[in-house]
Amino acid sequence: METLMQFQIGATGVNANEWIQPTICTFKNQFHCFYGELGSGRIKHVRSSDGIHWDVAHQTNVGDSRGRPSCSIVFWGQMHVFYRHGRGEILHIRTTDGETWDTPYNIGWATEDRSGASVASLDDSFVLVYRNYQGDGIMYSKFTGGWKHGNTGHTSRAPRPGIVAYGGRYHLFYKDGGDNGHNRGIMHAFSNDGETWMGATPFHVSNTETSASPIAVGYGAKLHLFYRDARGNAIFHAASVNGFEFEPAAPFNIGLDLYDGPSTAVLDNTLCLIGVEANGSKVMRAVHKP
Repeated sequence: METLMQFQIGATGVNANEWIQPTICTFKNQFHCFYGELGSGRIKHVRSSDGIHWDVAHQTNVGDSRGRPSCSIVFWGQMHVFYRHGRGEILHIRTTDGETWDTPYNIGWATEDRSGASVASLDDSFVLVYRNYQGDGIMYSKFTGGWKHGNTGHTSRAPRPGIVAYGGRYHLFYKDGGDNGHNRGIMHAFSNDGETWMGATPFHVSNTETSASPIAVGYGAKLHLFYRDARGNAIFHAASVNGFEFEPAAPFNIGLDLYDGPSTAVLDNTLCLIGVEANGSKVMRAVHKP
C-alpha cells in the first residue's frame, strides 16, 4: 500500500499579486522564493532553511528589477531568475552569493501577456519554456553558454507550461490547448535535448484534468505531478516511477488551494510547494519531509 505523504500547509508571511505566481529554487542550503511585491511591481526575495519558516524580516530586492517573476534555477554555481518585463521581454538576472545581482539582460525572446515560464537543467544545459508572444504556442529557450530559441510544436491556454528533468530527459506538462477552449486534459511531451519534442505515451496523462498550470518535480525516486483541479478548488497530486505512467498519489488532494499551479523545489529530503492562495494574496507553502 502506498505511504500517505503528509504535507505541512501554511503561509510564508509574504503577499503577492495573485496573477503573478511566485517561483522557488534551492541555493546554498536554503529555499529561495521570488515574488512580485503588491503595488510596486518590484521583485522581492525571501529565504527559508526548512520551507516552513521564512525569514520575512529580511526580504530583499532582486537588484532593481521590476516585472513578473516566472522561474528560477541554479546552474554553474549561480542562481538565475527569469521574469517578464515591459511588452513581454524575458529578462534574466543572476547572483553568485544570493545577495548581489548582476545587471538584467534580455534573452532575446518575448512571452504572452500573462504567461509564466518554468525552467529545468540537464547535464550542461538548461531549458526555459513559456507561451509565445500573442499566441498559444509553447516556446523553448535553451542555454548552453549561448541561447537557442524555438517552438516545441505544442500549444496551451494555461499561463505556464511546466518543464522538469527526470530519467535523463526533459519532460513538459501543460494544459491542453484545444480549439474550443474547454479542453482540460494535462498533456505530456518529452525531449532528449530540449529542442526536439515528442508526445509521450500516453499523451494525455491518465485521469487528469486541470484549470491551470501543472508542474512536476523529481522527489523520492518518483516524478510527482501537481496541478489545480478542473473546478479550481484544490491542488491534486499524481506520481510516476518511470516518468510516463502516472497514478493518483496519496494524498490525491494535498490540502492546498491556489490561484494557479504551484512552483516546486527540493532541498535534501524536503519538498516545498509555493503559490498564491486562491481569492487572496498570501504566498502559501506546502512542505513534505519523510
